[in-house]
Amino acid sequence: LVLEPQATTHLPEPTHAIAAAPFFSLADPASQTYLVGCRDHPIHLYHAFSDPDAQSTPLGAYRLIRKETEQYITPNSMIWPQPGTHFLCGSANRLDYFDVARHGSDGPLLTVPTIPSKRHISKGSGVGMKGTVSALAASPYDADGGLLVAVGTWTRWMGMYDLGRTDKVVANWSISQAASANFGLDVDGQGIVQVAWSPCGRYLIINERHSSGLLVYDIRGAGKLLSVLTGRTCFSQQRLTCDVFQGDMYGSTGFEVWAGSQDGNV
Repeated sequence: LVLEPQATTHLPEPTHAIAAAPFFSLADPASQTYLVGCRDHPIHLYHAFSDPDAQSTPLGAYRLIRKETEQYITPNSMIWPQPGTHFLCGSANRLDYFDVARHGSDGPLLTVPTIPSKRHISKGSGVGMKGTVSALAASPYDADGGLLVAVGTWTRWMGMYDLGRTDKVVANWSISQAASANFGLDVDGQGIVQVAWSPCGRYLIINERHSSGLLVYDIRGAGKLLSVLTGRTCFSQQRLTCDVFQGDMYGSTGFEVWAGSQDGNV
């Protein structure tokens, strides 16, 4: 089976992050939009199936700049969760929360630093989590307005933020010694590339580059490391991702984690 693109968008610069609308539907042209974070440009909102003969023109733009220098910040991670009214970007030592309807000259509705200060001693004394936000994942949609977001960094730190209720961190912790301290396993790991929630929203899977294991945390229960999924061959710095599916194996409900390895196995 040869897969050909149905549409192509020409971007002004290389992109580091992309997020499709959570209500994206091939049956509804108005829903077929996505966000792109390019280097040295605002975050752009594009239509996926624009006129192929016309130049790729964004539907909207969202400014993300460093106030001190007015330099554009390139998002390293981005999510556009349900119900689709807001989106979240992660970059070095910060999270930025945007209203999709407020494009133009407006910046983020909320900026949440992941460390108290870049210059204060607390940035290196175990307060917050210093580093580039490399992975974001929103828990299954909460109709009460809660938006629990799992945040992972290249420096092997995890954070939990409930942006629907507070701009303060709920919890953060280092995963660098988690597998060895709890299970005596050396799964290595050199930075978080992906975080994924179980369909029920209770468990969190943490995927690192150069790691032979995936960490599974019981977030809404004990709040501790539950298990380590081992057996994946991964000695590469490239992003080897995983997927989470609702499962019904052997008569019991649960979920499955499917992960690819560098030697062509799943």
